[in-house]
Amino acid sequence: IACFDLHSFAYFALEVLCESSFLMDELTLHLTKIRRRYRLLDAASQVQRTLWLPIAGTLLLQLVGRLLPIEHLLLVSLAPLALWLLVLPLASLLRRFSLQHAARRVDEDLLLYERISTALVLQQTHPMTHYEFPAALIEKQYADALQALRAVDPRRNLPFTWLRRPLLSALALAVLALAAVFLPNPMDAELEQRRAVARAAAEQAERIDDLKEAVSENPALTPEERQELARQLEELAAQLRANPGDLEQALADLARMEQALAERSDPNTAAR
Repeated sequence: IACFDLHSFAYFALEVLCESSFLMDELTLHLTKIRRRYRLLDAASQVQRTLWLPIAGTLLLQLVGRLLPIEHLLLVSLAPLALWLLVLPLASLLRRFSLQHAARRVDEDLLLYERISTALVLQQTHPMTHYEFPAALIEKQYADALQALRAVDPRRNLPFTWLRRPLLSALALAVLALAAVFLPNPMDAELEQRRAVARAAAEQAERIDDLKEAVSENPALTPEERQELARQLEELAAQLRANPGDLEQALADLARMEQALAERSDPNTAAR
């Protein structure tokens, strides 16, 4: 009896595999196209649902830029949008989307009553689990699922949908962000003043370089004094060139250097 059962099972498994292999290949091909369509629809839905996030980030940075002076505010405020454009496609590509998931979704969306997912499960499970089902029944189930899939046009039957509420929210935020970009910013005057201070500090640094050469050639100073003054002048020039536009810091640096010159040389050199 055991030998007979083993022979029957082997014959059954071979029969099922031979008769359904072609059908399952075509079934998998149709499911692959449907899965690709679902990936596209999910990506479009995710774009619509999350579009408000980078726009809100841009608006927030624009508002902060009206309270604090931020250089290149427009580029900085576009950083959330760039990050969103980088993360969203990457997350969509890394998302696992199996054929079985696509089969369950198409069954649910098109009211196919589990035909596709059942056929796929019968293909992916071990033939031993099919032993209680007649081979003809399984073949007919495969054929029925394939017939249902042949009638599915992914573009027609799985259309793209617009999500009205998320898009309206994103549009409202975009209008506010554009208004914040184009309306006058009170921090522009502060930024311009900082740029003017930075330019003036750079010019003073060039003049200090000339003064350093004059100090090194001054015979009234000892070599130690010339070396120390040259070092201090070099530090001051570096500080002025690194000044981001802080007027008080630049004036403090110059006053400190003037005091050091007054201590180490005659009043004429300090005035110079």
